[in-house]
Amino acid sequence: EHIADLVIICILKQTLSIPSILEILSIQKQQNTLPELLDLFCEMYEEVLRHNLDFACRTVEAGSYQSAIRNLPLKMAVYAHTGQLIAQQTLALALEKPSGASGEAEAKEEKKAPDKKVEEKAK
Repeated sequence: EHIADLVIICILKQTLSIPSILEILSIQKQQNTLPELLDLFCEMYEEVLRHNLDFACRTVEAGSYQSAIRNLPLKMAVYAHTGQLIAQQTLALALEKPSGASGEAEAKEEKKAPDKKVEEKAK
């Protein structure tokens, strides 16, 4: 169990704080067994890696090679940072505790339009 946690923590610590990572793991462990969590993490990691590699290849193929190679590191760094911001904001949303009936109504509304709440928090 500890090795699985350490693998995930070591990979994510470049992007998020340890307390944030522990909160994410805690949330995920409420919904998944440890083997399921590790499988989910690996699937997500591979999916995002494939997406980013595909994006990088398309970027290089679409323009001049030298220009793409010069600009791609900056673009990927911006992509990583914006992903970090979204991760932090959605973690904050996940940690919010709805209170009473208004919280239940809010939770139902979130299911209808989750992107709006993330956008509002980002502002």
